[in-house]
This record gives sequence, C-alpha cells and structure tokens, in this order.
Amino acid sequence: ITDRKKVLEVYEKAADRRWVVPTFCSENLTSTEAVLCAAKEYGERIGVEDLPVTLAITNLYSHRSQTLNYTHSGRWEIGLKLFMSDIKILCGKDSPYSRLKVMIHLDHIIPDRDHELLKWDMKQFSSIMFDASSMPFEKNIEATAAFVAAHGREIVVEGACDEIIDAGGNEANRPTSPENAEKYLRRTRADMIVANLGTEHRASAADLKYRGDIARKIKKRIGGKIVLHGCSSVSADQITKLFDDGVCKVNIWTAIERDSVPALLE
Repeated sequence: ITDRKKVLEVYEKAADRRWVVPTFCSENLTSTEAVLCAAKEYGERIGVEDLPVTLAITNLYSHRSQTLNYTHSGRWEIGLKLFMSDIKILCGKDSPYSRLKVMIHLDHIIPDRDHELLKWDMKQFSSIMFDASSMPFEKNIEATAAFVAAHGREIVVEGACDEIIDAGGNEANRPTSPENAEKYLRRTRADMIVANLGTEHRASAADLKYRGDIARKIKKRIGGKIVLHGCSSVSADQITKLFDDGVCKVNIWTAIERDSVPALLE
C-alpha cells in the first residue's frame, strides 16, 4: 500500500482498534520474509487476515546503512531496489502474505546524505522519515517544512523532532519537550513526529526507561501522532500501553537481528 490516502486510512482504522502500526527494519531477505510470516501467523491466531505491517529500511544513515547491507555490491541503489523487489514478490497475488496490508517505509532519510534518493519518485513508498534532526531546531523545522511542501501530497511524512542517539555514546539523551513537539508539528505540517522518549538506538533492554509520562503530555498537544524509535532499548513490559500514550507507529530492528543471529548460526 503506497497511495498516501490509503496509507492514512490504514492508520485511521488501526486507531479505531487502538492498534499501533508496527514498523520492522530489515536489511536482508530472511528478515523481510520473517516479518511477513510472523504477521500472517499472528493474524491467523487472532482471526484478522489483513493485519497492517510496515517494512522499513535506512539508506546512507551513518548509524546503520541498511541498503548497503542488503547487497554485496556496495551500492545503496541496488540494495534498495532489491528490498523493494522482495516486498513486491512476497506481497503478490500468488503469495501467502497477499492479504496483509504491507507498507514500505524509508527510515532516517537525511537531506544532505540522501539527496540522490530524494530525487526518486516518492510515490513508490508509503512513508518517509525525513530526518533533519542533526540540524539546529529552527533549521530542522525549515528543512522538514520544505520537504512536506514539496512531497507531502504524495507520501506520508514522519518528521524527526529530536535526534535519537546511539547507545554507548557521550551525548545526553534529552527527551522531547511537549512545547517543541507542538511547535515542530504545527510549523512543518508533518503527518507524525518522532519524539525522543528515553529510548536509544542499538541498545539492549537494560537501564533505559521509556518516558510514557512525557508521551502523554505531548499527546495532549498534538494528538496520537507520535512515532517511537529504539524499542529494543527498553523492556517489553514498559511499552504495553503505547496507544494510550499517543503513539501511532513504532519502529524496531536491533532486537530482531540480535536475537535471530544465534538461531541462524545454529
């Protein structure tokens, strides 16, 4: 599902059921199909054949370039085309996963690094995380607003209000303020925003704490338009009420790859 209107309808119907749309990053065919297989099996278990699920990939994101990992060629455009081709085949009419509502998400697309990708036809994708979070806040708003003005009619745009840092670094992990979240969404006109809620990228569920209290304060200002990244960095029991906190979409990658590697190796 790549049509903007239909993508938004998926989110509206998910909200009616108090569901948060899961977004799983992948950098290989094994993980891509495993996500679809798991969604199909879970849907059969609960009696819902057309569960919504999003498959995502980063491009030249410095923390993790997944299009480069998708191919041995060392060329991101080949990796991205392979990723998209795999999804197209796996979601074909003759596929066991054809009933799922599958969306394709570009994650952490950074304006200066990914300028060549941003020249592509954005209608090929369901949504994009336009990530200008490394810029000063005002510059971030300007860059994101310009992208929304140019492409917001053809693709769902997820803006990055604050940068989600990597585990083990020296940066302070400062949660997004409700005031900044409201200002960012109002001025950029993004469809949803990534807020820093205490999680980190590529961390184990150890010492971090998901800040649902801050999420609820943000929700009061902007509604249920929050995207949560870095779910592998907190324990599962902390994120059982995300819909109530205003989260509409949740991203996960680290736990899937980390936990699957030993099984694949064996």
